[in-house]
Amino acid sequence: MENQVMAYDPQLAQRLGLTQEEVQALIEEGVSLQEYAQMLGADLSEEVSNVEPTAVRYTIVHPAQVWKNEATDETKKSLVGIPVYFHPVRGYFVEGLERPVCSSLDGKIGHFINEDGERVSRECQKCPFNAWGSGPNGRGKLCKELRRVYLLEEGHDLPAVVSLPPTSLRVWDSFVAAAAYEGLPVSGRVVELTLEKQTNSGQVWSTLAKPRTVRRLSPVEYVKIRAMKQQIEEAARQAKVSANEYFADSQQAVEATVTTEQTA
Repeated sequence: MENQVMAYDPQLAQRLGLTQEEVQALIEEGVSLQEYAQMLGADLSEEVSNVEPTAVRYTIVHPAQVWKNEATDETKKSLVGIPVYFHPVRGYFVEGLERPVCSSLDGKIGHFINEDGERVSRECQKCPFNAWGSGPNGRGKLCKELRRVYLLEEGHDLPAVVSLPPTSLRVWDSFVAAAAYEGLPVSGRVVELTLEKQTNSGQVWSTLAKPRTVRRLSPVEYVKIRAMKQQIEEAARQAKVSANEYFADSQQAVEATVTTEQTA
């Protein structure tokens, strides 16, 4: 192999999780960092193509006030990244069944199977599953509203899904409204998501704290994110509401939502 000068890119090395010694060993083998990154990308694409694709999801561990990566079990006190895309989803599940009784991927029109086994659509705002008092023991709602936030963390090529429960919706929606007032969409900034402790009648849970803008994206970064946003939006339309998503911390969410909404 011909001798060639291979530049050391510290940012790429850090992104790949390589030490300087490992990079030097690669170079001695005649492999550049860029070539190594391409190898990893090709192998990852091949592996993903052989399984059913599932987005990595972060959920809330309430007592510890941390985010948990469901794929790696890693926990973090804060999540930092670009909210490439977000949208409301709704769902109503019965324990023991993987298929929802009713679900909506836009938070506006729900689809459910009626007593005759027919698939029927109706407006979420007028749906009896979305009425206060329809939940267990007359508390909360049978229908659970969530926000799915597709957060692109630094060093990753694809965003993870952050599922925000009913108790965190008001904080997130207020952040989005403030961003609109400032004239900079949430997808045009790097944000930090943290949690804060809530208590009520002996129950302890965590809710989203006010998101913090770390920095705004450069014009070039924003153009790239917009291109990714279109792809993520198309995939999001196909990502069904899951039973795990619905039942995650369900009882705490019902109790807390009743308290925060009815005392507002």
